[in-house]
Amino acid sequence: MSSVERILQYSRDDVIAQEAPHEIPGHKPAPEWPAKGAIEFNDVHMRYRPGLPLVLKGLSMQVHGGEKIGVVGRTGAGKSTLMLALFRIVELASGSIKVDDVDISKIGLKDLRSKISIIPQDPLLFSGTIRSNLDPFNLYTDAELWDALHRSFLVESPKADAEGTHTPTSRFNLDTVIESEGSNLSVGERSLLSLARALVKDSQVVVLDEAT
Repeated sequence: MSSVERILQYSRDDVIAQEAPHEIPGHKPAPEWPAKGAIEFNDVHMRYRPGLPLVLKGLSMQVHGGEKIGVVGRTGAGKSTLMLALFRIVELASGSIKVDDVDISKIGLKDLRSKISIIPQDPLLFSGTIRSNLDPFNLYTDAELWDALHRSFLVESPKADAEGTHTPTSRFNLDTVIESEGSNLSVGERSLLSLARALVKDSQVVVLDEAT
């Protein structure tokens, strides 16, 4: 009976709110958006759910395109909350967030989240291969995937010996098996693979949540 009770509870609209649409046909951003990566928080108020106190209160700030900033604060100061607001994991109570002058609350979640990248503190990897972790929807060429691996320094370029033969210097390739949660990788390798996943999208907005 307890299982039935939980199912009935989760089926109620007031327990889990319906997520916003993934796409809004009349409000799709331009294909090249965001071109600069400028971010503007304007009088942002946010709470984790109705009835709870505000965790962001009247926050306003600007990040210019191409700018690199760091948000510093003690535990519970709201650093990760900014990330939740930017990715619309939690919707705002009031105010707005714009990326390249586009109000992110007016576009679909897929259009937003597919154009910005995050490197989390604890990289999320899935069982499969390096290829499937970098490109789960088969959107990129092998050359683009290899470029991301090289730029993240997870793999190095092959070195030529005296005879001109190129010898691979890494144990990784696109078909290398990744176990659940990346358990067969070191902490550093998981972070580099997460970085490569962000690089392959060539995002103009990249968020690092205490990634090391």
